Amino acid sequence: MSLHNYFVKAQSKRMEEREQLIHEISGKYDIKGFGHSPLEREKVVEFISRLGDVQRKQRAELERLQVIGFSVAFELLPSFSRMTSGQRRASSTTNSGN
Repeated sequence: MSLHNYFVKAQSKRMEEREQLIHEISGKYDIKGFGHSPLEREKVVEFISRLGDVQRKQRAELERLQVIGFSVAFELLPSFSRMTSGQRRASSTTNSGN
């Protein structure tokens, strides 16, 4: 096998693997329009862009949930600090058992 043929075959294999990953990821994250083969270069670029959109949405949701969690913790802090150390231990033991 010539060196050129080796590189062509290796490139073809990488493209097949990339396409398979795109099919799997698009199914997992419900990104429509990427279930067919072959995927043209423009569709691959579009997929990468849409995957970036999914990532940004998930990051925003994570940040929103963290803010909510901090807000709840901040609201509970005054009542928690009024508890005695024995009450705090009992409360944390009870909550960790759920």
